[in-house]
Amino acid sequence: MNLKSDTGIPFGYLSRRVLFLAAACLFLTSFLLVEPAEGQIKRGGRFSKKGDCRSCHEENELPVSKNPHEPFAKKECKGCHKSHGMVGALRLKETGRQLCFLCHEAEDLGLNRPEIHTPAQNGRCRDCHAPHGTDFANLLPAKSDAFCFGCHDEANFTRENVHEPLGDGCFQCHEVHGSEYPGLLKLVPEDLCSSCHDSSEDSFVAAHFGYQVAAETCNDCHTPHSSDAKGLLKFSNHAPEILDSRRVEFMCHCTRKRFGGFLRQLPVSDLKEMAEETEETTLLCCQKCNTSYEYSKNEVKAIY
Repeated sequence: MNLKSDTGIPFGYLSRRVLFLAAACLFLTSFLLVEPAEGQIKRGGRFSKKGDCRSCHEENELPVSKNPHEPFAKKECKGCHKSHGMVGALRLKETGRQLCFLCHEAEDLGLNRPEIHTPAQNGRCRDCHAPHGTDFANLLPAKSDAFCFGCHDEANFTRENVHEPLGDGCFQCHEVHGSEYPGLLKLVPEDLCSSCHDSSEDSFVAAHFGYQVAAETCNDCHTPHSSDAKGLLKFSNHAPEILDSRRVEFMCHCTRKRFGGFLRQLPVSDLKEMAEETEETTLLCCQKCNTSYEYSKNEVKAIY
């Protein structure tokens, strides 16, 4: 029997229509109720502050390492994280490096210095450090030199002749986060080299054919990391050949631009002192040809 409503429409048709509308309402409501993680984090009213992380997170689910992050080792999850209850969302107390500054002082990390490592400058601590722990020192995800190759071209560090300190890692010569000197060096380049190489030793003098290199820039001839030439030279070492019998005139390679490069390698404190004590200009003199170059106080200030 086909029953009809007062409108003359069969009840079976109405039942199907009602069911369809009900299903559609439930479907749309599900979209309204499910919010993205960002929306949940902003509102935060549903998040429970009770309970313990381990009531949901099993210890075997979390990374186990030889060098765990101290708060992680002490199971102080809330040192970095906010509770989130049953809602699946990552909630941290701060964003970027501001989270790290809750425990670590910026000055202790060298982040108040003029030269800052790019990831640290951009607040990307996790580019180099694992938040929970690793099997390597300083929460690095790999051995320091191998890890640095993630950004720095490995070919420049693995040529036939490798600088000996590089075997002990990059941090023998470089600071980690920030430095007073270009290239994140621990000292002015010449002072850094002389901390290992004594220019007064007979073997050093013989290797440089008696040439006085104490006041020179080592990087003019040597590459600091590795080279295909012996002695870490930037060019091929070959026996001298007589090319011509004509007289060779002396020519110094000093330029104003090159001396400006020497100024930029000085510590900021020295540059400030130079600018304050100089009335108008700073005079630099080449020890080879005695050519003088003047730099105004404003030019010196512009360097730092």
